Formats: sequence, C-alpha cells, structure tokens
Amino acid sequence: MIQVVLNFVIFQAAWFITVYSAASGLPIYGPLFTSLWMLFHLKFFTKKYRSEISLLLFAATLGYLLDSLMVLIGAIAFPERTALGGPSPLWMVALWINLAATINFSLKWLHGRLLLAALLGAIAGPAAYYAGSVLGAIELFGIKSLLAISVQWLLAMPLLIWFAGYEPGQRLIHSLFAERGGE
Repeated sequence: MIQVVLNFVIFQAAWFITVYSAASGLPIYGPLFTSLWMLFHLKFFTKKYRSEISLLLFAATLGYLLDSLMVLIGAIAFPERTALGGPSPLWMVALWINLAATINFSLKWLHGRLLLAALLGAIAGPAAYYAGSVLGAIELFGIKSLLAISVQWLLAMPLLIWFAGYEPGQRLIHSLFAERGGE
C-alpha cells in the first residue's frame, strides 16, 4: 500500500515540477526530474523491468505522436519559452512517461476496466491540460481544445492500460529498442 501512495505522490510532484518549470521557461527540469524518478521507479517499484520499460517507451511514443498531432491540427500550442523539441516538447513526453509509471501501481485498479479508463481519460486529460494552461505552460483555444483533448485521452488512457497487460506488444516495443545481438 505504501508503494501505491508513494507512486501517486511522486507522480503528482513530477507533474507539477514538469509543468511549472516549463511555464517558467526552464523546460529541461521536468525531463531531468522524470529521468531521476524513472531510475527510482525501476529500482524500487518494478520487478518486471522489461515490461515496465516497454510500457514507458510506448507511452513516450504515443504521447509524442498524439500531442504533436494536436499541435499540428491547431488544438493546442506551446509558448516559445516552453519549447524543447517539437512539435510536442520533450517535457510533455516526460509527462506521458510519468503517467505510465502509475499504470501498474497507483492506477492498477483500472486494469481490465477499459471503459472506466476511457471515462477517466476523457475527464482527467482535459483537466490536466487546463491546469497546465492556467500555469502558462500550454495554450488552449477554448472548448475546441478541451474537446479534442478529451477525445485524445478517451482513446489514449484505455490504450495505455491495455498495453500494460499485453505481453506481445511489450515484446515488440522492447525488441525495437533492444541492442542487436544482445540478451
């Protein structure tokens, strides 16, 4: 139980540090903090390293693609001071990795509940982006942005939950990033 609570608390802290530092024009601090958090997470939380790393890589890739699409269609934008890569900045990718680290711990209750995951995503996704916009890390364009983000997370959250339990997909992701000739 302590792992679940600690996982949730560090997730929240990482979200705030990442978004606040980006909004303050220091967008590298979030990815640096997330990197340290992931080292801690993999060392003290995870027993299935290969599966967890595959999930983190899948979330990073999915997040970069989806948020980049959102930028390209004009649903969201990032102020110049938050830019670090693009179209979706590196700190946003760090947020997706941070979220993925909760899927087998503080969000484990969503396993096997894909409709509930979709509903949670459709509500919590826009809420998180809205909070980021209030802090000044992201620009939203009214209801158009919130609806697009809601649809994005309606699909993304159950996909992340599903992938966490899908061993063939995890093996595929791992093999794409694994060293050739090793293991």
